[in-house]
Amino acid sequence: MDEDVGMAVAPKQNGDARKIIQAPENSQRITYLICQKLYQNQGLLLAFASAGCFAVSTVCIKALQGVVASNELVFIRVIIMLLLGVISTTYTGIDIKPQSSREAKCHLAHASLMTISWCCQIYAYHNMGTADVTAIVYSYVTFVGPLARIILKETFHLIDGVFLVFTVMGVVLIAQPSFIFGDSEENNATAENDSTKRIVPVLAAFTASVAAASAVIIVRLLGADMDVPSLRVTNYLAFLSSIFVSIVVTALGQWTIPDCIKSRLLCVMVGVATFMAIMLISRALSLDNALYIVLATLSEVYIVFIFDIIFFSLQPKWLNVLGIVCIVTSSAAVTIRQIVTAKQLDKVNENAGKQSASQSIVTNDKGDNEFITPELITVV
Repeated sequence: MDEDVGMAVAPKQNGDARKIIQAPENSQRITYLICQKLYQNQGLLLAFASAGCFAVSTVCIKALQGVVASNELVFIRVIIMLLLGVISTTYTGIDIKPQSSREAKCHLAHASLMTISWCCQIYAYHNMGTADVTAIVYSYVTFVGPLARIILKETFHLIDGVFLVFTVMGVVLIAQPSFIFGDSEENNATAENDSTKRIVPVLAAFTASVAAASAVIIVRLLGADMDVPSLRVTNYLAFLSSIFVSIVVTALGQWTIPDCIKSRLLCVMVGVATFMAIMLISRALSLDNALYIVLATLSEVYIVFIFDIIFFSLQPKWLNVLGIVCIVTSSAAVTIRQIVTAKQLDKVNENAGKQSASQSIVTNDKGDNEFITPELITVV
């Protein structure tokens, strides 16, 4: 009986044995190739996961509308960032003392701009569609160019201006101001009130986008000119923002503790989801190019749009969808253009390096084609 079993397991013919052995090898090879591709692109996968976590945080913020004030939600976020920053600083031993008064001023400006951006953003979340707000906020990628031209004297090309026009066009399509699209209601007073309620949150989201773009310029100054560690920047951002937001919440009398356990859990989920997103995107930035990460994080707009339909019974209008597409397309186009420019510059530098090595000629780089990769900051 045992011999029969052994004969069944091990065929006598070599061809049959070869087929039996090759089958698991082929399946293992396919599994290996899939795992290899996933490992090679784990930075992008983590960026997509980070976008999902930010989307969950956005949905929780929307669910807390009318329960917790927008400024208090900002304070919850900032406090969690501060606690995690203190733990990380203690573990790494990074010196948190500013090296100059200029650095301290930049930290102060950075925290002020990001506090304005966060407060305006969450106010917009509570008063309009979350997908619309997310799309407008992510347009900060487009506004970095003109602000860098004004503040850092960087080049600003005509194509960048075209992308900027597309972004503004998307914002207008989402806002749908009455002086452009007209009033469909018969009662003019009601129409004016509806128009005001629709435009004010859009202006808040637009302000959040411009403030975030300005904060990117400050981060460039801190990183490129002063060589400040990113963890020190994060610590000062959380510390100063917690002070600013606490002053605003105290002045407005918005300190509240939700009575419902569900609301408290949602507050905790806002902080936890934000923390997970920051950790994932930090890891993604260490594994892949920041520009590719920007493209991957733009998927949050579509994830939030789907969540709006599922959880809040959103009925999308074609003008809103067209505005979202305009903003996301322009932001993606700016990022793709920067990727192409960076690759072209790398090839030029590589060819110049080979030529100088072969001819033994030392050349001075005047930095006419300097390309600065924009930092990805957490604005959502």
